Amino acid sequence: MPSAMAIAIVSIFGAARREGQLEPGQPSGPPEKRAARIAMAIALGIVLGLLSLGGWWWKVAAAERAQQMIYKPPQLLASLLPSGKMLLRVGESAWHTRRPEAVSTKLILDHGHLMHLFLIRVPQMDRFYHLHPTEEKGGVFVDDLPPIPAGHYQIFADVVRESGFPDTLVAEMDIPEIHGQPLAGDDSAAIVPALAPDAPGNIEFLLPDGARMVWERQPGPLRANQLLWFRFHVQDADGITATDLEPYMGMSGHAEFVRSDLSVFAHVHPDGSASMAAVELAEASLPGKTSAPTASGGNSMPGMDMGGTRASSQLNGVAFPYGFPKPGLYRVFVQVKRVGRVETGVFDTWVK
Repeated sequence: MPSAMAIAIVSIFGAARREGQLEPGQPSGPPEKRAARIAMAIALGIVLGLLSLGGWWWKVAAAERAQQMIYKPPQLLASLLPSGKMLLRVGESAWHTRRPEAVSTKLILDHGHLMHLFLIRVPQMDRFYHLHPTEEKGGVFVDDLPPIPAGHYQIFADVVRESGFPDTLVAEMDIPEIHGQPLAGDDSAAIVPALAPDAPGNIEFLLPDGARMVWERQPGPLRANQLLWFRFHVQDADGITATDLEPYMGMSGHAEFVRSDLSVFAHVHPDGSASMAAVELAEASLPGKTSAPTASGGNSMPGMDMGGTRASSQLNGVAFPYGFPKPGLYRVFVQVKRVGRVETGVFDTWVK
């Protein structure tokens, strides 16, 4: 369409110069034709110049708009110290600094921690770690790693801004064998079978103590771009449904959905993918609320209050709302706490 308009404009200039000063019915001679060609050449140069200038302006304007509107997470730099500790540096983000009034760069506690760190050995996905580094200074975190076998690890780090805005930072690195410190506090790990490209999927997972985690799902394929409920419960070695789930960082459970090619990562709670800190900030803004509670992961347990509106889980199970953004093979890590111990069930599934 632009080329057709350009040809039409050039033709109009040529016709005007060739015939504009002739009497009606008088044919154009060589001088008029020559002048028309000159006029068309000049018009073509002007039109091409305007199109080039317009295209340049459009690209510049689109790039500036993209920087303002398209979210880009800050860079995460990960390295190992000689002591075997992991050092994590949260970089600056132009997307955040352009919006100081809406997105504060200061970090706040979410489930009692400033950062939730996930390490997944790839491509096998056979080692999974959910850790909580401590901040040494602004944007610099250190973690005393637990025992970790050597391999290439994908790193996902969840943080929440003071405004409630969440960031998932991504990095990767080769980690040598780490003898490390025993797991403590809210830190957890899982050793699971390697993810197979032709994985058939599973609805049960055997836990280290002999209990089983069971996925309560309907038969049939899962489909992308649909909101689904993922419900799980734990059975003891005798097949009796366990009723002893405890709060794990203030929630009845945590789930991580990871696509096999690592293009999708989602840390989901019984209330959805919103961070606990963001939910509490939103609740504090409701009429009658005076201040926001701290997302400290204490005794409150969203999803287990059967008298409230967020009763998505019960004492004998946990449920998560989630929708797969695109088809593919996914591995789902489901974490609950029983008798003071974090247990992680792992489920593979295909999404159409």
